[in-house]
Amino acid sequence: MLFGNLKKLIQYRQFNSFLHDTYNHISIPEALQNSQCYCNKVNDFLPEELSLDQEAPLPRRIPVYKRHIALISPHGDKEWQVKWGKNLKLNETWPYNSLKFLQGKLNMNGTPTLLSAISLQKSDIQGLARRNNKDLTFFLSIPEMKIYEVHETELDMFANFLNGESNWAPEKTKETKKDWLFICGHMQRDERCGIVGPAILEELKKNHLCPENNMALISHIGGHKFAGNIIVYKQVQKTDQKSGNVDRKLVDCLWFSKVFPTNISMVCENLRKNVIIEELYRGGTELISD
Repeated sequence: MLFGNLKKLIQYRQFNSFLHDTYNHISIPEALQNSQCYCNKVNDFLPEELSLDQEAPLPRRIPVYKRHIALISPHGDKEWQVKWGKNLKLNETWPYNSLKFLQGKLNMNGTPTLLSAISLQKSDIQGLARRNNKDLTFFLSIPEMKIYEVHETELDMFANFLNGESNWAPEKTKETKKDWLFICGHMQRDERCGIVGPAILEELKKNHLCPENNMALISHIGGHKFAGNIIVYKQVQKTDQKSGNVDRKLVDCLWFSKVFPTNISMVCENLRKNVIIEELYRGGTELISD
């Protein structure tokens, strides 16, 4: 999630940002038109002030950041939504209180970082159980595409490691090979995301959409007025032109809003062809691992 005071530190990247890969932008008005009936049904369950508004203009900007750190909700925790609470920055329970600590450390001293919590729904990662050790937790780091196992007592060292200020490194690291699709589903933060997000996920699973992606529900990422909100992290297989380094991970970050179960198939099908639907696109940026 974007913490309140982080907004003072972070700028916003406009629609025409640089990306590693080349994408065609096309207009498909039906992406919104065909979703009106779905929006009307959802609005029947929402207070008027929270109704989904298809007519509201979509902001063409996203936060500026160079790394996304996502705390993985403990494996098997079916109460993750309740434990997230309304505002993660106020959560004082482990492991969620680690986000407040990292937010201060990372964004004051190092790479501009987006911090979130996620609940894995489909992934190529095994062995994330805490093995009866509740002091352990796991963080996904993008663009590195790595999952770090961190003990509560190692949190300060982990922050210094991410900032490049320490020779210490997490003892156990896992690599994830697939691209990622995050769907905002933070019900306690906003009902619109809490209703639309899980419905998008159900549609993805039922129709085997974006089968090449890992998937997770994510905490608040802003723009709940424009729910459903998704972030796609797409790895690009080519040499980093700036450094000539073939080992650096190149990842395109693509943000979409006004995504619903009725148009998520359009998003997935077009992305496979490197086509972006303009009516749903908030913006994107390139991420490069160190």
